[in-house]
Amino acid sequence: MGILNRFRTRGAEIEFWNWFEDNEQRLFSFERDQDRVFSELADALELVNPDLTFEFGPVINGRREFVVSAGGVRSAFTAVDELIDVAPPLPRWRFRRFRPRRSVSGQVSLGDLYIEARQVCITCHPDGDLWGLTVHLPGYEPTPDHRYEQIGYLWLDQSLGEYDVETKLSFVEFSATDDARSSDVTLNRLPGIIDGPSPD
Repeated sequence: MGILNRFRTRGAEIEFWNWFEDNEQRLFSFERDQDRVFSELADALELVNPDLTFEFGPVINGRREFVVSAGGVRSAFTAVDELIDVAPPLPRWRFRRFRPRRSVSGQVSLGDLYIEARQVCITCHPDGDLWGLTVHLPGYEPTPDHRYEQIGYLWLDQSLGEYDVETKLSFVEFSATDDARSSDVTLNRLPGIIDGPSPD
């Protein structure tokens, strides 16, 4: 069952990593049976915390990144930390907590809705020690499934990283691109503002 058997008193987190080690080869080569592997992995994570999600990176120099995310749920941040804190030292893996900042380009889609990075602009509002954001999206309108908001948050996570979206922003609201101002910023410029001096 792996090197963590002696730590079973740590609970669901250790059980998850035991399962991960047992299935390490399948996970590393998940493309061979992606639907089944992802379904089983989601089930295993749900036993730790129902809000946890995951991402895989590409294989680079024989290693693959595995990201554990809180799915944008602040109350699940502790669960992410507790799970990664007890991750085993597996040579082919790099384990990362929270979705990191990534290069902002291309498009994000949800169903038949596609929004490109270059189409997103953001109004930044100083709000005490934090920032509030208005995210302008082309064609934005409220929908029952909140598809525009979901895409907007995916772009923010990619630009700022999941942790900073939840800890450095006081609010996020959404609006159509028609409401944008000439002084608004792109997703690529947003990190420089959020990482800069306090809004005060």
